[in-house]
Amino acid sequence: MTLMSILSVGTRALQTSQLGIDVTGQNVSNADVDGYSRKRINQTTMYAFDSAYGQMGLGARVVNIERMRNVFLDEQIRKQNSEVGYFAQVNSTFNRMETILCEPSDLGIMHYLDEFFDSWENLANNPKDISARTMVRTNAQIMIDNFHKAATELQNLREQKNEEIPVHVARINQIAYEIMNLNKEVATVEIGDQNANDSRDRREVLLKELSQLIDITVVENPMGQVTVTTGGNVLVAPSYVQNLEVVTVSREMDDGTIIRDIGVRFADTRLDFIPAGGQLRGLIDSRDVYIPEYQAKLDELAAAIIKAVNELHKQGYNLMGHSGFDFFDASVYEKKDDRTGKSTVPPTYLPKYNTAATIRLAPEILQEVQNIAAASEQQSISRGMPQTVKPERSIIPVTTTIGSATYDVPEQIIRGDTGTPARDIIANTFRVTANTAGGPVVLQPTDYDIDFATGTFTLRNNAYDALPLDFNYDINYPIGGYKYGDQPVQLVREDDPTTNARNIIANSVTVKVLSRNGVPLSPSDRIVLKEGVDYVIDYTFGTFQMLHTGYDNEEFSIDFQYYLGGFKGPDDNTNAIAISQLRTSLTMTPDGIGNPTATFTEYYSSVQGRLGLNSLQSDSNLQTRIFLTEQYETQQDSISGVSLDEEMANLIRYQHTYTAAARLITTVDQMLEVLLNM
Repeated sequence: MTLMSILSVGTRALQTSQLGIDVTGQNVSNADVDGYSRKRINQTTMYAFDSAYGQMGLGARVVNIERMRNVFLDEQIRKQNSEVGYFAQVNSTFNRMETILCEPSDLGIMHYLDEFFDSWENLANNPKDISARTMVRTNAQIMIDNFHKAATELQNLREQKNEEIPVHVARINQIAYEIMNLNKEVATVEIGDQNANDSRDRREVLLKELSQLIDITVVENPMGQVTVTTGGNVLVAPSYVQNLEVVTVSREMDDGTIIRDIGVRFADTRLDFIPAGGQLRGLIDSRDVYIPEYQAKLDELAAAIIKAVNELHKQGYNLMGHSGFDFFDASVYEKKDDRTGKSTVPPTYLPKYNTAATIRLAPEILQEVQNIAAASEQQSISRGMPQTVKPERSIIPVTTTIGSATYDVPEQIIRGDTGTPARDIIANTFRVTANTAGGPVVLQPTDYDIDFATGTFTLRNNAYDALPLDFNYDINYPIGGYKYGDQPVQLVREDDPTTNARNIIANSVTVKVLSRNGVPLSPSDRIVLKEGVDYVIDYTFGTFQMLHTGYDNEEFSIDFQYYLGGFKGPDDNTNAIAISQLRTSLTMTPDGIGNPTATFTEYYSSVQGRLGLNSLQSDSNLQTRIFLTEQYETQQDSISGVSLDEEMANLIRYQHTYTAAARLITTVDQMLEVLLNM
């Protein structure tokens, strides 16, 4: 080897050592940078020729700068990150709901429900006292306000989760574009057989963040570019991004409230996107599953309180001796058809104020505390006079001709004026004439059978078989009757039909429709109407009124019972006691056959217990995933993390190598100088 070759060896040694120092400095300066992967230089010997003494090298050369990273661990971190993102969102939701419901405490709904029943117990001690009645109304309003507050905050929390969805979608799209751009950088660098170390580090940081937002699968191609898929759809290709977009979906709740939810779909394919994990799935599940579950449970409690209190309150008497008042507002509204926006047939009526967000006192209670029914009725019950409401009718003469009648075969008489079946024929007006060869002959009643209600005719004399028959008769034709919007029907007493029935017993009223379109119904086909849906009863004054037009001008019957004895007096407290005892009555959680198995307090305690358990489970799942993620990251840090001690050792090693290379060059320089001076 010549001196010049030795000089080249020293020069390459200087360059290699200097590059090693540069990489070491880069590692040291980025030791605290999140996502930075430790770099190292890979060197190899340069073989130049075979000498007489063996192979001789020309020093060392740098092959590449390698990024120290375990790809398998990155994949595991991304999977756990998706779970961390999901449970972090869900756990945040449960924690917030626990704060909203605020149980057990002096600010929770249960505390104010207890005070509500306490005030009824106090009223039972002095039922005439106006201040005690005012306290019942005041405590009821405080309880209602707390229902409203909890319902509003739960709805606000749901809307907050809904509004966070577009923010996360925008960030997902932004990350997707940054990954695509880094794909291009990596491909550009590595096509020259180099490692795009810094670009890969930045891309891995973005993939880690993306995995916390949604579940992703990452596949790398031979050019170093990654394809990111989620839910079986490509989100990022090597040079392409499929955007996510948000859409607003409106739906109507049972109470008529319009809910506008934000959905997510792929912009190109228009396919709905619901991720399997990540913060976005946590937001969607919080909005659509967890929050509505507890909203429904709170609504169920409110509805049960309304129903139980109202049922007893309507049976009681106010200070003036009147009965039938609701304590909570029991108004209804008409539900429209979802597709047409029009009324259904028959109309559907639903409670208007029976949720935690809408519960309110009845107008009579708001106006006057004397309407609070603390007294009960005397237990003397009488059956009311059964009433039948019939449509008004007009007599119409009709003539019908048929070609022939067959002996002993029933025939339906068809009206000659309308072409419809003849109904409600007046018996003493019916006449049948047979057109015989010898002239018209009037048939006798023994020659046929006739059902005047249905208009069914059967020939019983075969002498007139197959002969043309003429029918002459009058019919009762309905021209009008009771209908929606008319004055209420007054119910009357059975013992004295001239006296109005008052104080009707709750749930004792049965209303049946006896005809449809003027045609009488058989007993098995008669329609039983629903109170609050088809009709309304004024229990205090004993009046009946229809709520829709579905049975206008039909015949129907009304059966009912009423309290004959009436008001016990203003000193009576039995109804106040009965309502106060609802606190310990089984009113909630029906079993398999519909019998309630829990009190209000037990039901709400079970709701709180379930919420606490859900919160504990979500927190446990979150901590488990965080622990697993930290374990994987610790393993990754042992590979890719920067150890300052190791880097200082490398720095000293490269420094000594550099010094030795410099001394080699100095020695060769001196040798060349001696050679030149000979």
